[in-house]
Amino acid sequence: MIKEILSLLTVGSHLLILAFTVMVLLGNSHAVRFLKKRGMLLAFIVAITALSGSLYFSEIAGFEPCKLCWFQRVLMYPLVLILGIALFWKDVAVKRYVVPMSVIGAAIAAYHYVSAALVKAAATSCSLDGPSCFVDYFKTFGYVTIPMMALTAFVMIGLFALFWEKE
Repeated sequence: MIKEILSLLTVGSHLLILAFTVMVLLGNSHAVRFLKKRGMLLAFIVAITALSGSLYFSEIAGFEPCKLCWFQRVLMYPLVLILGIALFWKDVAVKRYVVPMSVIGAAIAAYHYVSAALVKAAATSCSLDGPSCFVDYFKTFGYVTIPMMALTAFVMIGLFALFWEKE
């Protein structure tokens, strides 16, 4: 049930990213103002959701994180704390840290997603001492996997951070 909800949130996030991108490209000042004003809060919500989802998958659903999942967690988990503190202090300068972490996390997640899609059953493990990075624990709507969820979260956080401005 939880994975279906998170999958729906992922698909909804893709539509939201597309809609905001189109609005910004078309010069919709309302969308830009919205992101400037609420981007930090939205990024924090996305980071909390990603952290909660990853903990659900590993601690409750029993999906053992692979090496690439751990690298993504190393980047996502601190974002919750960084964004929470920045939100409290209304510190937009934090985007200097948030954007690079999001870009690196998105790159790892994209590599993870594409590798799993291309390699599939050909590889049994990406490390000698852990679970395979190339096994999909689930695939919802034909493309939503855990790496896709992480990729979406990192992209959203990075995009929201790019628009932040001091009020």
